[in-house]
Amino acid sequence: MSKSPLDLNQLLPNYFNKKMFRSVVVIIIFLFLFTAWSNGWKNEFPYIECPIEAFDPCVIDRSMITNSEHIPEAWDGIVLTQGEFIGEKPNEHYFLFQTRVWLIIFITFLLNHFNYWLRTGSFKPRINKKNWEKLKKLSEEEIK
Repeated sequence: MSKSPLDLNQLLPNYFNKKMFRSVVVIIIFLFLFTAWSNGWKNEFPYIECPIEAFDPCVIDRSMITNSEHIPEAWDGIVLTQGEFIGEKPNEHYFLFQTRVWLIIFITFLLNHFNYWLRTGSFKPRINKKNWEKLKKLSEEEIK
């Protein structure tokens, strides 16, 4: 059975530290569980907020809201001042979850590269030439 030329372990041998990336997956799972716990294990938060930057107070009109099935009918016509909200708003962990995950992944790639640099003494990863040629052939065939 031949190996795929798209396999990064074949293309960049000894570059990726599997233990580091596996531990990051565990960290992201714990971050997800912490975020869910801090918001009471809820995923749906019906709320409406008037932005602080708004010039005038905001009037809630359910017909103008895309997902209005989650908004109670009693909120229709309520006027909110700048910065005011109605409903149950999730905490900051909910809004920062995606940013934190991408930051963790980015830092992991940097640490992986630094680890490779310390282990091999080479800043630039060595590419397996045979797999690189196979990959070029595949890409040329796809273009034709």
